[in-house]
Amino acid sequence: PQPSPDQPAPEPGERKVVYTASMDVSVYEIPEALAFAEGLPERYDGWVHSRVDNVITLRIPAPRLREAMAEIAALGIVLGKSLVAADVTAEYTDLESRILVLEQLEEQLISLLDQATTVEVALKIRQELERVRIELELARTRMRGLAELIRFSTLTITFAQRGPLTAEIGSNDPFPWVDQLGVESTEYR
Repeated sequence: PQPSPDQPAPEPGERKVVYTASMDVSVYEIPEALAFAEGLPERYDGWVHSRVDNVITLRIPAPRLREAMAEIAALGIVLGKSLVAADVTAEYTDLESRILVLEQLEEQLISLLDQATTVEVALKIRQELERVRIELELARTRMRGLAELIRFSTLTITFAQRGPLTAEIGSNDPFPWVDQLGVESTEYR
């Protein structure tokens, strides 16, 4: 089945997908739109990742991404949007296996260290144990980062100024001068 950000966070054995979305939205009042966008993650238990000028990046729980995008779209005219899904199931599964093997190796080395009869052997085992622990911590850190990317989608929004002379994309008006009056669209059949 096709992965969707509307589904709950993946359980073990399911596809692990990272969603990254972007939107370009034309609005009349940029400060109000930015304020609305900054408050959006709070309602969804996410956070503001960054904000530079008229560009804001949000981290939104993956199951709520499309809902958040719909709220942003309602602020003005969507000039462009994208949604990219990256399947990281193989990397996630590989990390799970690697962590399991490293944990087992760590236990074996601890057991061998307890049985070491000379200082020289104990030092060699301790060095190997330290190497394994560093590798294990790196794998766990990557796993936590990957799990966060899966749970929280990234949504980058760029707001553009919209005025009465900004025509609606794909306007259906038969007379272009109507767009200059600030009328978004007319009913024409």
